[in-house]
Amino acid sequence: MHELLAQQKGKIGVVTVGDMGTSGADHVVCVTKDAADLAHRIFAVLRMLDEDEHVDKIFVQGVDESNEGMAVMNRLAKAASHHIVC
Repeated sequence: MHELLAQQKGKIGVVTVGDMGTSGADHVVCVTKDAADLAHRIFAVLRMLDEDEHVDKIFVQGVDESNEGMAVMNRLAKAASHHIVC
């Protein structure tokens, strides 16, 4: 992820589960520790980055697709219009 962020221009939003050391990003949002919390807060965080922080791009760390993770990844894929960077 560090290399990908280093290549980006403009204001970048980063949503992580835990801490993944996103030191190169202009704006970082850490979404605590698990998929359940991410599922609960993801749309509010995305809206905040888009509407309040006016970021140019948003990168979201994926989660394991078990339990809540499957719903989270499905929501993120739809929100990203299925534009996913692995």
